[in-house]
Amino acid sequence: ACAVSVYENEFITCPRCNSRIEKINDSFVCNEHGKIEPVRNLVVRGYLDDGISTFRFVSFREVASKIANSLGRDMIYVGKVKRNEYFGDLEFVVMNVKELNIEEEIEKLL
Repeated sequence: ACAVSVYENEFITCPRCNSRIEKINDSFVCNEHGKIEPVRNLVVRGYLDDGISTFRFVSFREVASKIANSLGRDMIYVGKVKRNEYFGDLEFVVMNVKELNIEEEIEKLL
């Protein structure tokens, strides 16, 4: 499949437990660890095209960075499909992405 559009954003988490945090006044607070210095994480949303249809995807952190740098190239995407709670439609949560090696894929089929 090929990423045909991507939208980058970031979210902040606790450096100790990776949980989402709240901004209270000028401080960032984790429910478990109290006042902390947050970690900024990349989130990428967009659409993948597999040659038959396009479908919505989301990815986080290092995988999001790989996808953002592979726009327009055929890659192998691994993940799971879930219902997006906000939009109510299905989206593919990408957990891994790797270069497409067509010869290797042909060998798997033989």
